Amino acid sequence: MTYFATYENDEGTVLVRFPDVPGAITYGVNEADAKARARDALTTALEMHVESRKLLPVVNFTTGQPITLRGLQVAKILLHEAMRWNPSERGC
Repeated sequence: MTYFATYENDEGTVLVRFPDVPGAITYGVNEADAKARARDALTTALEMHVESRKLLPVVNFTTGQPITLRGLQVAKILLHEAMRWNPSERGC
């Protein structure tokens, strides 16, 4: 599961955003620090989608730095996504 991040300098820090995932924002004191924090910010935002029973955001933004979640994180998120699936929501 991969989403793309943008990095921008912001008053002495590096701001990280995921355009496809509202709420997935973090920063670091430099680019390496920001990249280290990016996966955690993405994971937290996606877990909030799961807890709110919202559909996972679709990847539309495909430029920038790809951030891929780890296997166990992906498994948990996809399991919750499968459990929230309701046939009546899909027109079945």
